[in-house]
Formats: sequence, C-alpha cells, structure tokens
Amino acid sequence: MNTFVNEHVNQLNNSLFTVFQQQQEECVQSDNVFDPETALKQDDPNLFLTLASQGIDLSQPTLPNVQTVKKYLDLYTSFEAKTLSSNGPAAGSSLEWAFIAKCSIAVYGVLLDRVLNSTLPLSESVTYWNSVYGSSLNETYYAIQTTPVRVISLAIHTINTMRTTQLGLGSVLQSSDHIISSLFPNRTRTKAAIRHSLELFSPHRSLLAQLIHEEIGHKKKMLEALRTQQATRLGLLMKMAPQFTLDRISQDIEGCVKLMEFVMKPFTSNFNNNSNSTTLSAQEQQQNVDNTITTSLNIQEVTDSITNILEPSSPYQIASRLSNTIGDLSVCHENLNTVHELYQPPSAFVRYWIPALGLYIAGNTATTFVFNRKDALLTWFHELGKTACDFAINWIWEPILKVWETIRLKDQRLGVLSKEGLKSDLESLERMVVQFANDHYHLSEIDAQQLIANVRDGDLSVVLKAYENEIKHPLKNAITGDLIQTLLIQVQKTKVDVDLAMAALDKLLKSNELNFAFLAVAPSMLLTYASFSWLKNIYSRRTGHQIGKIAQPIREVMRRVERLFNLASVDVKPEEEQLDCKSHGILLCEIHLLRIYALQLPRRRSIRDYFMEDLRDLENPKLTVAQKLNVVTRMNRSWNFLQPSRKETLS
Repeated sequence: MNTFVNEHVNQLNNSLFTVFQQQQEECVQSDNVFDPETALKQDDPNLFLTLASQGIDLSQPTLPNVQTVKKYLDLYTSFEAKTLSSNGPAAGSSLEWAFIAKCSIAVYGVLLDRVLNSTLPLSESVTYWNSVYGSSLNETYYAIQTTPVRVISLAIHTINTMRTTQLGLGSVLQSSDHIISSLFPNRTRTKAAIRHSLELFSPHRSLLAQLIHEEIGHKKKMLEALRTQQATRLGLLMKMAPQFTLDRISQDIEGCVKLMEFVMKPFTSNFNNNSNSTTLSAQEQQQNVDNTITTSLNIQEVTDSITNILEPSSPYQIASRLSNTIGDLSVCHENLNTVHELYQPPSAFVRYWIPALGLYIAGNTATTFVFNRKDALLTWFHELGKTACDFAINWIWEPILKVWETIRLKDQRLGVLSKEGLKSDLESLERMVVQFANDHYHLSEIDAQQLIANVRDGDLSVVLKAYENEIKHPLKNAITGDLIQTLLIQVQKTKVDVDLAMAALDKLLKSNELNFAFLAVAPSMLLTYASFSWLKNIYSRRTGHQIGKIAQPIREVMRRVERLFNLASVDVKPEEEQLDCKSHGILLCEIHLLRIYALQLPRRRSIRDYFMEDLRDLENPKLTVAQKLNVVTRMNRSWNFLQPSRKETLS
C-alpha cells in the first residue's frame, strides 16, 4: 500500500480511537471465544462487535482485507436492527458505531488506495501517447506496428458481415466504409468529415495518416480526461475525508458512505447502463463511454448532501450500504480497467514485434558467424587470457617483488665493477711504478712510500719523464731501452682510470637502485591503474546513468507540479491558501508518480531518502501553496538531476 494512504488511514484510526476511548468499558472480553461468527451464534452481539472491531486492524502496514470486512458486515446485518440497537432505528450503542466506523475507514482506505494506484497506468499511457502524437515518424511507426492487428480485425469483421448480410467477399471489400470502420474502430468522425477537414487544413496529408493521427489524439484525450476525473475523485476523497466527533458520529459515518458511493457511481450503475446495453451499436456504446469519461463531477452536490444530513440512518442501514459499497469496489475496478483497455497503448507484442524480428535476424546472423569461426575465437580468447596472465606476472608481480627485495637490501645485483677488481688493478700499478723507479733511481724506503702515495693520486711523473726520453729514439729504445715498459705502465694506468670511472658509475647506480626499480615497474603500474580507473569510472557512471535515465520523466512531472502551484496561486482565494479538489488530486497523482520514479534513484548518500522527504513536504496538506512552491524551488536547487543538461537545453 502507498505510504501516503497508510499514514492517512492511521490518522483516521487515531481520531476514531480518541472519540471512543471513553466508551472502552462497553467492550466485552471472553477467554473461550475468539471468532466473531461464534460469538454471533451464541447470541452475544456485544462480544461479536468487540471481536469484529479487533479483527479490523487499521494500524498495520497493509489495509484490512475488504472481503473480511464484508463478511463482518453481512453477519451484522443478518440480525434485525432492533436486535443490535435498543435506541431506535437512528440510534445505536458506542460499540455498534465504533464497529461501523472502523469498517467505513477500512473501505475508505481501500477505495483511496485503488483510486490513487489507478492513476499510475493512466499516466504511463498518457506519456506513451504524448511521445507518439504529433510526430510523423512515430505515428508512421505506430501504424506499421498495429498493421497485423488491423488486418486481423478487418478479416473478422469481413467474415461477420458476410454471415449477416449474405454478401460475397468482393462486395464486402468494395465498401470503403466497411474497411475504414474495421481498420479504425475508434474513429470519432465520418470519412466525409475527415476528407473535408483535410482539404481545408492539411491538403498534403493522406487519409490514412489523418485517421492514424485522429485515433492517437482521441485515445490521448480520453485518457487525459479519465486521469483528470480520477484525480478529482482522489482530491474529493481527501478534502471530504471523515472527521469523527462523538456527537455527530452517525452523520460522519453516513457522510463517508455517501462520499464513497458518489466517487464510484460513474463506474458502477451508470457505466453499466450506458455501455452494456444490447440495443446500442458498438459505436454508440463507445460514445457513451466517452461521455462518461468527459462528464465532470458535481462536487457541490456531494458536498451539500454530506453536510446537510438531517436524519441519519441507523447502524444497520449504514452497514447494508457499506456491504453494497464493498461489492461495488470490484465492479468499479473492473469497469475502470475496461475503459483503460479501450484507450491504452498497444500490447507488448504489438509494440515489440518489429524489434524482436530484427533482433532474431541479427542474432541468427551473429550466431552463424560465431559458429563458423569458433576455433579462431577460442584461440583468440586463449591468447588474450595468456597475455593478460603473462603481463600480470612478468610486468606487475615480479617487478613489485624486486622493489621489495631492493628495499630489504636482498638484491644487490645492480653494479658494473667489484671493489676487489679495482683494488688489485691499483696495487698492480703501484708495484709496476715502484719497480721501474727502483731499477732506474734506486729509491729509499721513504721515497718509495711517497711514490706509492703519488701513484694513488694519479701522479706518474717518474714514468712519464722516462717515457719522454725514450720516445726520442723510439726504434732503438723499443729494442734496447725502456720504451715498451713505460708504455705498458701507462696502459695499466689507463685501465685503473677506467676502473675508477666505473667505480663512480657503480656508486651512482647503487645510490639510485630503488629509483631504477620503480622506473621499471612504473609503466605497467600506470597501465594497470588506468585500466582500473576506467572500470571504476564505468561503475561510478552507473549511478549517474541511472539517475540520468530517470531524470527526464522526473523533470517533466516536476514541471507539471510547479505549473499546478503557479496556476493555483492565482485561482486560490487568499483566505483559503489551499488547492481545490481537482488540483489537490492531480498533485497527489503526480507525487504518486514521482514516488514510483524515486524507487529507481540510488540509495547512495541517501539520495532516495532525501528526495522522498521532499515529496512528503509536497503532500503535506498543512502547507500552503506558497510554501509548496518554496519546496519546489528548494528541490530544483538541491538536486542536480532536476537541471537539464546543456545538450537537452540546446535541443
């Protein structure tokens, strides 16, 4: 059940409890009898009334079963009025009035809920026809969609005409009126009238296109009128809701029953008399249904009849009328569905047989393509999985492990020269220079140590001076001199210099080893991060896409709500500051539609809960029109999805 209806019924139940709380001592309790029917068989009406009132629980999240209420009312009316009332036909005990009042609230809540819920399919149907009406492309597509149904209708009507008139097939099909009436049974004008209007206003439009256009417009118009009528009933039920007081309890209950009878009257007795007569043709019955829908409710009539109850009925009489009202609930619901079926959009099969056919052809082609290339596709998927696995292991997992080992100083493989190699080369150079100096200059121990220190600093002046002398006679000294020895010492010196440079490079590499490890893993990590960010954005856009998909119909409804308040602020009298029955009912219908749309909003960050809170403010009957306009302004300011996108604005 709708939350708004539930809250309203609970308020009525609380007011009823307040009225009868001082009469609770009349309630009869029994430790052995718990069934109202059993209590009635024992000729204990007070116990029956107590158990029946307890069985009609109005505080639950769902409304009581009306069949159970009708059962209790039928049991109650099975007794004569004098048996259950000792104060005359118009009087009754507090238990009787409490029982009748609870029954009336239960029936009132069910009727209110059904009227409110009936507006949703009507609104959806109107939305569908609005999307089709006025668009040549959509109207043409609608004509193609309904072509099979129209052909079947033409065949059925042709067969029936041949049976009734004993004419041949050719004679029947030669009648253009027969073909048009079979293909367009809902048309409201004759073919001559349609042709005349085409010649005056749309000379370039074909007769078929005009018939399609008028059929869509008529269905749209009738559903809008029916929705407005249902909204007026809803507003009337809310405006004239029962207000129970102890001194006027009988008048209040009878007024509630009269209100429900008035609300259901167009779709009960009057509807059956106007639409189901066997003497009327199908077109006349259709016209009567249209008149029933377009006839406005006389609100002043029911208001006067409720407020001017001079001689209230007895509980027995009101119970009988309530029982009949429950029986009329199903009749009213069935007749309303019958009317809706006359003007509702085509069935799902009619609307989707073209896309289904296209999907079947495309699916068959895709299946054949996949089946013929299944080996290549399997190989492709296998290679794709293997590539992804190798990428994850070789370029993500192993580089991360190397970074970890580098941080833990477990991996010291990054280097170009060992310390032992540099040390051995430098000592070899020292020995070669010292040996050369001893052979030519006979150095002392102190001079030898000084020479070693100079060699470590890169000073080879002793060898270079000898080399300068030896180079003067290169051929002679190469054979008999020290030219080759000095050259070899310089080669060793070059090797030591290279080793020193390599040692500096090795030190640089080791100091940046962690940086190189991160550089090695950075490309794969960036690629992985970009992939996961892309997937996260896709998932995050689901919320935005979910809101965006439902935002357009929400904006359309909010526009109608704001327009309703703006028009009402002009028409409403300053001393009233409230909507009339029709406007209030339309408001409740629109908010009911918003509640359905709000169920598709995400719960993340309490978006749905806060939006529903705003809707309750719009439903609040205590707020004036100006205050509700402020609520609409707050909603437009607070919710981004109520603001049209730039693309929608430009279009």
